[in-house]
Amino acid sequence: MRELAMSFFHEYLLWNGKKSLRAYSGPFDLSKFPPQRWVTAGEDLWWLVEALDSSRHFPAVPKKSLRMLRKAYPIELRAMKLVEWKSR
Repeated sequence: MRELAMSFFHEYLLWNGKKSLRAYSGPFDLSKFPPQRWVTAGEDLWWLVEALDSSRHFPAVPKKSLRMLRKAYPIELRAMKLVEWKSR
């Protein structure tokens, strides 16, 4: 799981370039919930967000290493502004 989470680490950043991924969850078993509650639900899924948030999480980066993280390169910040489809 850690390797999968870390493959997205460079994409979790704020507009000021600060890397923002601090933790990742372990495997989350969606089969505990009836599919009609989340696959085709018409309402918000905040209950599922809360369940995921309360699941076990692991630190992505040791606390002592946080201040040593480099900020995003300017090209990464420009990429955040790209829009694939224009709003209507």
